Parts: sequence; C-alpha cells; structure tokens
Amino acid sequence: MGLSRRQLPFIASSIVLLVGGVMFFAFPIRNIFQYYIVVKDSLWYLAIPVVAATYMLIMYLFVVSTFFLSSFIDPGIYPRESTNEEDDFHQPLYKTVTVNGIVVRMKWCETCKFYRPPRCSHCSICDNCVEKFDHHCPWIDNCVG
Repeated sequence: MGLSRRQLPFIASSIVLLVGGVMFFAFPIRNIFQYYIVVKDSLWYLAIPVVAATYMLIMYLFVVSTFFLSSFIDPGIYPRESTNEEDDFHQPLYKTVTVNGIVVRMKWCETCKFYRPPRCSHCSICDNCVEKFDHHCPWIDNCVG
C-alpha cells in the first residue's frame, strides 16, 4: 500500500509539527538554560526556565496528541448498506419521517444506499457518509464532523 497524493499534506504537517517541536526544545530552550546558569549566580533563577520548559513541553505534547487523535479517530462514518448490485430498484430522493413530533426530511445517498439523517453528508474524498459533516481537512487527512 503506497502513499497517495491526498496524504501528502498530512505527512508534511506531521513532519513540520514534530521537527519544529524538537528544534524548539533542542535550541532555544537550551540557550535559555545556559543563560540562567552562566549569567545568574544563584540556582534559584533556574526555577524560571524549568517551570517554563515544563509548561511548554506539556502544551506541545497536548498539541501533538490532539493532532494525531483527530487524524486517526473515526469522525462519525455511517456504515454502508449491504445490498445486491443486481437490484435496479431506485429509491425516491427524499423521505419524510416524524421524529419526536418533528417532521424531518431525509435524503437518499446513492453511493451508501441509505437515507441520510439530518446534518449527515457524503464526503467525496473519503467516499463515506459522515454524521454532522463539516468539511474534509487535508492537513489531518480526515473528515471533520
């Protein structure tokens, strides 16, 4: 299974996020520690960069973890109906259903072979129906729903 063209933005953003974080913690943080060790004569001043670096490391790990979670977690994909391909029966485009006393109009998805609930849309890039679909984000290579 090779790389597709649509995965390139995800790979590029992953590299920038990881390499940028490593470069930040390798150079600026190291220089800040050296400044407080060389210029300041008391070790109490070392607490400032230690606290700052710890906070920045926690925030960086949070950003990286949410980036990869949003990339790999299911955005709410509805499973496709298993149907016979031999059936030439076409469903009506819209179906009106009453849910808790509210009339809801559901649209037939020709690709997934079921009536989509409200706010559900078919993503042409993923080729799936996604619940509460907003957009397909190329940077995380996943739908945002």
